[in-house]
Amino acid sequence: MENIQNKAMQTYQQNIEYLKEKHPKTVQLLTILDQAIANGDYQERYALEYINDGFDVQDLQTGEYLYKKESARIANSLAQRVNYDKNSSIIEGLPVFYMPEKENYTDKEMGRYGLYPIMRYSIDHTFRAGLHFMKEIKKYFFLGTVLGLHIPLIHQKIKANNYLIIEDNLEFFKLSLFTTDYASLAKEANLYFSIAASKEEFVEIFTNYIKDSSFDNRFLKYTHLGIHSDEKIKYMQLVVSTQEFHVFPYRTVLDKAIHPLKYINDGTHILKLNKELKDSPLQSKPVLLIGAGPSLHKNIEWLKENQDKFLIISVTSALQTLYKNDIVPDILTHIDGFNSSLIHFNNIPKDYFKNTLAILAMFAPLEVRDKFPKENIFTVTNITGYFQDTLELPFTCVGSFTLNISVTLNVQNLYLLGLDLALDQESGSTHSPQHMANKKLDVNNLKNDKVMNMKKNIQKVEGNFRDEVFTISEFNRSIELINQFIPAEKNEIQHIYNLNDGAKFTETIPLDIEKIPKQSTIDKKESIDELRSVFYKNSVTHLNDEEIEFLKERLKRTQNVKTIIDKYAKQNYSSSEAFLYELVTLYMDLFDIKNQEAYDIVIIYMNYFEYLLPIVVDFFNTQGLKNKKRDIKKINQMIIKELYEIQSIYELALVDFLNTKV
Repeated sequence: MENIQNKAMQTYQQNIEYLKEKHPKTVQLLTILDQAIANGDYQERYALEYINDGFDVQDLQTGEYLYKKESARIANSLAQRVNYDKNSSIIEGLPVFYMPEKENYTDKEMGRYGLYPIMRYSIDHTFRAGLHFMKEIKKYFFLGTVLGLHIPLIHQKIKANNYLIIEDNLEFFKLSLFTTDYASLAKEANLYFSIAASKEEFVEIFTNYIKDSSFDNRFLKYTHLGIHSDEKIKYMQLVVSTQEFHVFPYRTVLDKAIHPLKYINDGTHILKLNKELKDSPLQSKPVLLIGAGPSLHKNIEWLKENQDKFLIISVTSALQTLYKNDIVPDILTHIDGFNSSLIHFNNIPKDYFKNTLAILAMFAPLEVRDKFPKENIFTVTNITGYFQDTLELPFTCVGSFTLNISVTLNVQNLYLLGLDLALDQESGSTHSPQHMANKKLDVNNLKNDKVMNMKKNIQKVEGNFRDEVFTISEFNRSIELINQFIPAEKNEIQHIYNLNDGAKFTETIPLDIEKIPKQSTIDKKESIDELRSVFYKNSVTHLNDEEIEFLKERLKRTQNVKTIIDKYAKQNYSSSEAFLYELVTLYMDLFDIKNQEAYDIVIIYMNYFEYLLPIVVDFFNTQGLKNKKRDIKKINQMIIKELYEIQSIYELALVDFLNTKV
């Protein structure tokens, strides 16, 4: 017995030394726990016992043993259940779906256009061919440890390269340090620990975990101990489904990069968002920001009665609700580049917008521009870098974009209505009833799906009026961005009042709509005329000579990229290992292009490869492939075709602009 105790203490000390070096935050948590116990502020609930030739955990409140005095059998059973089946104990880290080949894809579907043939080929030659077992498991996570006895047994079986170890009970993890040799395991694999982590902490840890060896993220296998909550899977869904390359597919990014060229040198005023705009007339007026969330519909009667007491800046997705209630926005914002967004303007006469200023992202369809008087249209750039000394606002949705614009324009009393970024807590509606994308989700069914869907996976976040509210991954992403830029951009004399029964935002003030101080009627025309004048003074319509030279240099860099692709396309591959090696090498060669002139096209290729590589790596990690040489040839042909198409589309857009508009 003494030898067993000495061995346990030795394991504990080795683990502590390892954690101090590699995971110091975890050691800090253990130190806080020990201090709380020593001070009498916390009473231990669990004790480590050696019984029936194995360690067990006794619940000191109930006297029960968590392993039922059969810890060795249970640990072995958990290890035996681990298999290589892609249909068993997995979450999908990257969505792959069967998009049928057709002549006309929608503009949204076009975002992944060159990936669809590869997805179809992969599905046809794996799952539809009855092949769904992995050759190797590269990444694995443990949802709950208790004593962690199953962890080394599973590692002996699968020899994964990366493990994520999740344990929300700090006492359990401390006890596992006596029984599980994490220090030795760390010599054979990369270990990530999420111990008693908050949502924010876990999201950061899991983000780092999936960034490590990201090409192995297609399927993430795991072991879940029933005693541990599966709530963390919701946060995994948030991280995976909101990855940049997934939210903005590579061809969408390509379109966002070249679409602004249709606005530039075409008479449209491009706002140069800078410090001078801080003196806008909006700073002294109460401004009401209208989004299309559930709170807009609930408070529409109040808005009808009070619309003349605020300057109204609205997103286009709220237009149908506003129009049907005779409410005219003073400023309208639009960022959506897809033609489906034109439905927001359906059956609304052009005369309705005669006094409305339009702030459009340069990704917006040109048809949106045609809805407004030319003198009232202003555009803003995003991720293009075509103009010097221009602030390019980050945004994930039109609501966060509009809030960012409002803060940038130094609005000092800003009221948010319809910017819920949460579901209606009773009905489950995502938006106001007139919104084209409104759907009702079942807030009473919060099961954790293995499939990631940013528009359907429900999570809880801190509420504005309630402790917690239900939201979806798509909204959560915007909440996080808002909570980053408000502290960075808002000054101390700006006040942002959140009127919504939705998500809480950093440095905003929850305010019941009926408690807004009484406002006087505003001379809207005077304010909008002043703002238009300020916008004119701080906007441009053409690239200057230096910016044109920079664009010409972009063209040269783009042609250099073609040379890199040419070199790759000439190679032949004798094995899947050689093929994957060269494909990753190509990815790294493109990623290593650091000059600013090639920034756009490099980002496009990065988005493409970050989606492509997990599909291809997973395909060749499938047991029983019949004809790998054929597979390599077919998949590589599809990849090369798309690599050239990306480069060609981008190059032709630059050439056309330089030839026709300069």
